[in-house]
Amino acid sequence: LIILSIMYWNRQLKHAVNKQTQQLQELSASLERKVEERTRELKESKEKFELTITGSDDGLWQYVPSTDKNWFSPRYYEMLGYENNGIDPTHENWTKHVHPDDLEFVEKALEDHVENDTVYDLTYRMLTKDGEPFWIRDRARTLRDEEGNAISVNGSVTDIRELKEAELALSNEKKFTQTLLDSQEQIIISTDGDKLKTVNKKFYDFFSVDSIKAFNRKYDAQCICETFNNNAPKGYLQPRMGEEQWIDYVISRSDYSDLHKAMITIDGKDFIFSVTATNLPGGNNARSAVFTDITEMENSKTEIEHLYKHTQASIEYASLIQGAVIPDDAVFNHYFQDHFVIWEPKDTVGGDIYLFEELRNSDECLLMVIDCTGHGVSGALVTMLVKAIERQVVGRLNGDINIDVSPGWILSYFNRTMKSLLKQHNKSSASNAGFDGGVIYYNKKEQILKFAGAQIPLFYLEGEELKTIKGDHHSIGYKTSDIDYEFTDHIIPTKGDMSFYLTTDGYIDQLGGEKEFSFGKSHLTQLIKTYAQEKMEDQRTYFLNALREYQGEYERNDDVTMVAFRVHNK
Repeated sequence: LIILSIMYWNRQLKHAVNKQTQQLQELSASLERKVEERTRELKESKEKFELTITGSDDGLWQYVPSTDKNWFSPRYYEMLGYENNGIDPTHENWTKHVHPDDLEFVEKALEDHVENDTVYDLTYRMLTKDGEPFWIRDRARTLRDEEGNAISVNGSVTDIRELKEAELALSNEKKFTQTLLDSQEQIIISTDGDKLKTVNKKFYDFFSVDSIKAFNRKYDAQCICETFNNNAPKGYLQPRMGEEQWIDYVISRSDYSDLHKAMITIDGKDFIFSVTATNLPGGNNARSAVFTDITEMENSKTEIEHLYKHTQASIEYASLIQGAVIPDDAVFNHYFQDHFVIWEPKDTVGGDIYLFEELRNSDECLLMVIDCTGHGVSGALVTMLVKAIERQVVGRLNGDINIDVSPGWILSYFNRTMKSLLKQHNKSSASNAGFDGGVIYYNKKEQILKFAGAQIPLFYLEGEELKTIKGDHHSIGYKTSDIDYEFTDHIIPTKGDMSFYLTTDGYIDQLGGEKEFSFGKSHLTQLIKTYAQEKMEDQRTYFLNALREYQGEYERNDDVTMVAFRVHNK
């Protein structure tokens, strides 16, 4: 029994040992599989880590405070110009590759980060192996144990030299732009319409401030528009122009020829600016405006307008005076069967004038057509001198019934008298005024007409034949005129119906036509021939229409004067 019992337990024990051995074998195989799997995972993880390190554009680093040593990735070495492991890993040696001007700042930031867990995100300069500085961005996080002690600081470095170069270029461009703006005499601002964004030096100088905030405080204003004078004249800019902001109003009307003006009052003095504006690129609703000080110009304009009105009033009054010496058309009717007069000063007053005087009896008359130096006010002044001398001539003729009236003598008298009155004794004289003109004496009783001309011809029709008497090639007055010159008398017996035409050169010399040539004597004589049989008043209309059509869009050259008349003798 004992033997059987022992044999039984031996079998049980053997079975248990075999089972345990099998379990151990299975466990060992499982462990081997797990070790292999973990080994493979670690290998893959290492490969991925190495691949990440190798493929990263950033340089990776690790600092272990307990050993005061660093570890750097290959890319980190590459940035500094070294091969792998080219830097002694001690922290002290690493600091030699930080730009000296930035080292204190970097070490302080790293110390604060390790001790106080502050954010470590820095931009500073490092030095390459050859000592060349370049900009980096350095970011790091600290790994700590359960007690909060720093185990390691793990960071990455990004090469930002291209970004810094771009920033530097942009900064230089901004400085250049600001310098350019500050050099301008105009106030230049940028704004969103409500608040100032940027201003130039002229803005600060004008408002006597040193910053936009100082402007805001001093003028209790966020925008320059809040300094616009509310009592400015109508049309001046206000913060809102109807439904638009002032700057939008200016931009939308940038093509208008009228100036946009704003009035700003500083210390009781009004300043007037012309304002231009435009939208700035970028899509941020930024707009720019330029304020040009036109105060002096506007003040001068006001003075000029006042002076112009005063001068114009004087000239218009002078025109009344000049018009008063022009003869009444009614006096022509006693001597001539028909007549017309064209008298058109280029300006309000002119240098052309015609004079008509009855002489010693009702049969004699004197007609003068005069073209004085220049036109406008200067020419008109000379016409008054001519009128004064003409009164002397008429007084002398009327004082002696036996004087044989000579148009040539009259022109010579004018020449001597004007040169004397205007002190034109030599070529160095200050005055050089005078006139060209024609003088006609007509005696209807004796049926005789006398003519003398100074540069001006007389056209007349005898029957159907148009004849011309050229005036002397000599002017009245002027420094170069001969004071002793004797003008020629031309005597024309009047018979049948004869028409006479006397004109200043303003009609003949008018520019126009397709080639901007002068109207010309030939054109005038053709008109005379064409319309000679028409009534004089109708001829006047034809002559004026022909001149204006020829002139077209061209400016009037000169004063225009023409006197024409028809005599009828039995």
